[in-house]
Amino acid sequence: MRTILAALAAALLFSQVAFASGGVSKTAASFGPVKTAALMPTFAGYSLDGEFVRSKALTENGGGVIVSFFATYCGPCKVGMPIIEQEVAKNEKWKVVFVNVGEEEAKVKQMLSSMGLKSTVVMDTHGTIGKRFGVGDSLPKTFIVGPSGKVGTIFVEEGDDLQPLLEKAITTAK
Repeated sequence: MRTILAALAAALLFSQVAFASGGVSKTAASFGPVKTAALMPTFAGYSLDGEFVRSKALTENGGGVIVSFFATYCGPCKVGMPIIEQEVAKNEKWKVVFVNVGEEEAKVKQMLSSMGLKSTVVMDTHGTIGKRFGVGDSLPKTFIVGPSGKVGTIFVEEGDDLQPLLEKAITTAK
């Protein structure tokens, strides 16, 4: 039994490492309860900086928002997060909110610091935000929400081709 568990753990680790250095991004028309062209699920929570973040306020300035769920152990998340942050920086009305799923604050801060990421991070300690978006343990999951508050694109996997796909998703979001 231990041998089987060890083999499964090794396979999972290998798949995370292998995907982090390659792979193809995939989108979906729906994911769990969230569908494209539907309003983004509402949520609220505190950022690592102590700011109260409300989903409704994120699109009030006439721009869109990217809501991206991540964990510190997720290789593809570490590849995608800097790309997402760079694309949002090119679009002054757009924002990004990274949502951490159930990890310790210190661990998250350490990862963000080592990667030089500066975006808003909301801690989803109890998984309530993730449940609203249908996000479980399979990460990353990224939702592109246009200025109307409607979901434009859902990335269910992020690969090496994320940057041009993300740029297109931001441009076409309504």
